[in-house]
Amino acid sequence: MKTTIREFQRKFRLMRQRAKAGEKIVLTDEDGTRYAFRAEPAAKRSFTEEAADLAGSFDSGVGDLASNPKHLEGYGRD
Repeated sequence: MKTTIREFQRKFRLMRQRAKAGEKIVLTDEDGTRYAFRAEPAAKRSFTEEAADLAGSFDSGVGDLASNPKHLEGYGRD
């Protein structure tokens, strides 16, 4: 689709939807310079990649029970 920069600014939402749908948008400014746009699908990221910044940020408020002798009293006995 060929359009002018002014038209692109006025109809940005429509142009963005068309680019997302795979259509190539070609803009031409006053001096004849052409610019082409086409949306590229984002790479799918795993849950681990998405939550990497959250890893280790949860604090339950409970201390490390493995180092508490009172908690380990009778461990391994019948």
